Amino acid sequence: MCVEFQQSLTLVPVNGDARDADRIRESAADAFVLWTGVSDGPLLDAVVASGRRVAIQGAEPDSLRARPDADQVAGRVHVVTIDDRSAAAAVATATFAGAARPAVVSFALEDEQEATVVHGPALDDVRFPGARQRLRGYRDAVEAAGHRWADVPVAVVGRNHRQDARPVIEELLGGADAQESAPDAVVAMSDQLALAVLDVLTETDRSTPGGRRGERLGRLPRRLRSTG
Repeated sequence: MCVEFQQSLTLVPVNGDARDADRIRESAADAFVLWTGVSDGPLLDAVVASGRRVAIQGAEPDSLRARPDADQVAGRVHVVTIDDRSAAAAVATATFAGAARPAVVSFALEDEQEATVVHGPALDDVRFPGARQRLRGYRDAVEAAGHRWADVPVAVVGRNHRQDARPVIEELLGGADAQESAPDAVVAMSDQLALAVLDVLTETDRSTPGGRRGERLGRLPRRLRSTG
């Protein structure tokens, strides 16, 4: 598109802290495209204050209405998204069919997230819309399959990074000597996180989903899918 319209594209790195606003103010761009994010915070505030046009990919369509400057924002901030909840439910339904112990690997739920494993997290207060809607879809699939969401282990990562995710995924899968309580189907929220699951399975000499290694197949996740 940039070539067709003879425009340049600049990637502005952001870290999720107050310095992001400085990067926006210093940018020479005349419009911005944001990937998901939240409806408040210094980054979006700086973009709105710049007076330049912005599109947000992956935000919830109604998420900006609660802003005190909603009327000002409405004309310049455009949301482009899909139905993340339904898409996540479809993937999880296929993954969890026939599974006895479904599990999830999720993006961060809050700012400054520490990697952890929780069971059936509450979803209304999840900070990030992409994670919130996908988890709602997973919950829909879990409950439709006859499981209790409160019983489902969710490995929450600090950031969407293959290497960084491995310790909490090892905790989720129970280590090399996982017993029969280990998950037998896993949905990961991105390809990076799905690859981290495969790394842990491979390095602990366990089966990768769809393959066989040794005699431990019955203890392993039989299915692994990514919604990213």
